[in-house]
Amino acid sequence: MTSGTTSETQSQELAVIRRRIAFEQLKNATASLSPDGHDVVLQGLTVNTQQLVLLADTGVLGLRPVLAMTSAPRPGGPAPQGMSADLWHWYETLDCSELLVEQPSEQIAACQWDDSREYALDASVLDRTSVASAGASVSPQGTDQLDIQLTSEGAARLRTLTITLAGSGRQVAVTVDGFVCAALVIKQPIADGRLQITGDFGTGMTQSLAAMLDSGPLPAPLASARGPESIH
Repeated sequence: MTSGTTSETQSQELAVIRRRIAFEQLKNATASLSPDGHDVVLQGLTVNTQQLVLLADTGVLGLRPVLAMTSAPRPGGPAPQGMSADLWHWYETLDCSELLVEQPSEQIAACQWDDSREYALDASVLDRTSVASAGASVSPQGTDQLDIQLTSEGAARLRTLTITLAGSGRQVAVTVDGFVCAALVIKQPIADGRLQITGDFGTGMTQSLAAMLDSGPLPAPLASARGPESIH
C-alpha cells in the first residue's frame, strides 16, 4: 500500500492495518513497511478481494439525515427546497462505481452498499473520533449484525439527533466511507450511544466493517489492490 505521506503517517497506517488483521484473526497475514519505506505490504492473505479492499479503506462512520432517496430513475428537475443545486446534480448523476472519501461535515450523494438505492444526505453528526468500539454478531432473527458503541461525545450527538427526528418519519443513514449500510426510521431517542445494524451483508463483510470501525480510521484511504496479497 502506498500513501506518499510522512513516516509518522505511514506508522499510523501500519498500526491500524495490524489492528484490523488481529481483529479479524487473519492468522497467516502480516503487515510491514517495504524496504524503501514507501509501501505497507500485506503478506499471507487468503481473504477475498472485498475483504482485502476493506482492510485499506478509511473506516469513517457517519450518521446523516436523509434528504432524498430513490431506487428508481431519479426524477430530474430543479433541486428541492433545502438542497443545493450542486448536491442535487451530484445525486442525479451519481455513479455507484466511484469511490468517495467521506468528509463528515459536508453533504454528500451516496449509494446503498449493494447499489440498490441512491441517497442525498445531510452532513454527519459524527466525526472521525466518535466510535468507541465495534463488533460483529448474529441478530435474534439470524441475520448478520454490526454492533457499534459510540464515545460519550458521539452518544450525546446521536441523542440530540434522534430527539429531533423521533416520530417524524424521517430517516437517518448509517454510512461507512460514504456507502450507506442502513437507513433507519427513528421511533424514539437513542440515549445510550449503541447502534445495531442488521442486514444481509455476509459474515465476512460484517466482520470487516467491525474491524475497520473498532481499529480506528486510517488517515486516508490507501490505493487500490495490485495483487492478491498487497495493496499500494
